[in-house]
Amino acid sequence: MKKRFFAFLFWVAAGWWICGQASLAAESEEEAPAVPLALEEGFASPKEQGSYALGMRMGEFISQSFSAEDIDSEQLWRGFLDRFGPGEVKLDPQRFEASLQDLNQMMLDRRLAEGEAWLAENANREGVKKTESGLQYEVLNPGEGPVPKLEDRVQVHYHGTLIDGTVFDSSLERGKPSEFSPRGVISGWQEALLMMPQGSKWKLYVPANLAYGERPHGGAIKPNSPLIFEMELLDILPPPPPRRVEAVTPPVRIPPLKKPEEKAAEEPAAKPED
Repeated sequence: MKKRFFAFLFWVAAGWWICGQASLAAESEEEAPAVPLALEEGFASPKEQGSYALGMRMGEFISQSFSAEDIDSEQLWRGFLDRFGPGEVKLDPQRFEASLQDLNQMMLDRRLAEGEAWLAENANREGVKKTESGLQYEVLNPGEGPVPKLEDRVQVHYHGTLIDGTVFDSSLERGKPSEFSPRGVISGWQEALLMMPQGSKWKLYVPANLAYGERPHGGAIKPNSPLIFEMELLDILPPPPPRRVEAVTPPVRIPPLKKPEEKAAEEPAAKPED
């Protein structure tokens, strides 16, 4: 039933909190006693503040896949209270499972449609090119160097955003370029890197199916999200030196020394004289 879903959310959130507290307690077992927690404005007791924090954790968990527009918050709260409190739940097990699947599919369909509409409009902008796979890109700086191969390693600076401008990852903000093989990145990146000359800078518009698809990723990237990257191919790195394999000489087995009586026992008996 729906109760399973909210119980799952609750215990996952509670489990994260409890495990975190247990870890902190183990690390500081021999340290000075903890300072009592200060209450923020609006909370009359640690119970109130802790309960609110637990609700924040649950919201954080749900928001990894769903947005506020995907959820009827009033019914979510009603389901939580019916399951967690004395209320009577309104869904039997079969309807519970089907309802969750429907909610998830509606979220996926909405995000996919929004992303496709945005990409369709973006494809009409001047300078935007589109490949057969659906990847869109703009050449900001053409570059004149060689083009990487799949087995190469490359050095890249990038800046990744959602279509609403939210930054989810950026080597530029970290101040350090990334190094990796085109084999190990999302399909949209791999396709672009195998077309980009060294020294070039492109802006990529990656459909969800060439990014993370229906999987949420890293908190900010929700299911079926198209992604935007400014990506500069700084260098094609030389291959690492081959691993030196040294010949291993098998150990020589030296038989143990034998005692005189053992040697005498092994010698053949003297042949009698005629």
